Formats: sequence, structure tokens, C-alpha cells
Amino acid sequence: MSSTTSTRVARRHGAFPALIATAAIVLAILLQRVIGSLLSSLFALSYIDLNLGESAGSYFSQTWLLAITQVASTAIPFGVGAFLAFWLVAPIAPQLRISHVITRAGLATVFGAIAAALFGILFAFIASLATAPSYFGNSFPFNDFVASASQILSSGAAAGVSAFVDWLPHTILGAVLLWIWLTHHPAKHPVSGIVDEV
Repeated sequence: MSSTTSTRVARRHGAFPALIATAAIVLAILLQRVIGSLLSSLFALSYIDLNLGESAGSYFSQTWLLAITQVASTAIPFGVGAFLAFWLVAPIAPQLRISHVITRAGLATVFGAIAAALFGILFAFIASLATAPSYFGNSFPFNDFVASASQILSSGAAAGVSAFVDWLPHTILGAVLLWIWLTHHPAKHPVSGIVDEV
């Protein structure tokens, strides 16, 4: 990236509203996951204690560890991708119509889903290397590597599609609330993104 391009990106207005909206979206996703994990833990806790006699503490810690891992590996990259879309590609401005706001929210969801998928692929690749020392011991057997790579790519694609489907309503709601807020509190500088310059 050249210095003029990085200067233009750094001077682009609208980062703060995009950051606040995206942080609210990620917070809503996090809250939804925490409440869902809490309810499923409470239900499963009563089942484990009554029927199986297993240690409730170990189940509880495993459930929360899984929830934290899922949020860290999908929601945060989703938020980064959505933020970049709301800031650089298709910012929300008060002069837009509601259909444009929803379309831009969909585009931000696509960017967030792509970021979640890429991070999921990277996370799965690192996990496969950490848990499968046979790659180095077997001098990279081609069949195992292709099977592992296809599984990694498919799990990353599934994470991206799941992020898009699950979090599109959150992103649309966040974009509409940002649009309403911006209509009542206009910015000092006009915002424009790559979509507006094409």
C-alpha cells in the first residue's frame, strides 16, 4: 500500500460511528451467545446431576470454554469485517434511503462473513497442525493433507455462511439504528465509501 493510499484511508471520515455500530452488533451477538449458553447450561446441568451423576463443574467449564472459543473465532472477525465495510466500503449516511441502508448492511454482513470464514480457516489450519503431528512424522502424506485441507476449507466456508445467516438481522438492525441516529445528529463531514465513488 502506498503512502498516498494509506493517507487517504486514514483521513476518511466516519470511522467512529461505524465503530460504535459494529461494537453494538458484536455486543448483541455476544449477549445472545451468553444467554443461549447459560440457558443450555442450566438445562443440561439439571440433566447431568439427576441422571448421569457427572461432575457439573467440568461440564459447565467445557460449555463456557466452547462458547468463548466460538465467539472469539467468529464474532470478533465478523465485527472487524463489518466495521471495515461500514467505514471504507459502504458507510451509512443520513441522506440514504432505508433500502440503501439495508443493502449496505447486507454488504457489511458479507464482509463480516468473509472475515469470519478466513479467520475460521486460519484457526482450523493452526489447530490441525497443533493436534496432528503425523504431518511431520509421515513427511506430509498427500492424502491426509488433502483430506485435512478440504475439511478446513469446508469448515471455514460453513463458518462464513453461518455467520451471514445468523447475524444478518443484527447487522441490519445496527445499520438502521445508526442511520436513525445520524439523521438526528448529522456529522460535521460528509462520509463516502468505495461504493459511493464508483
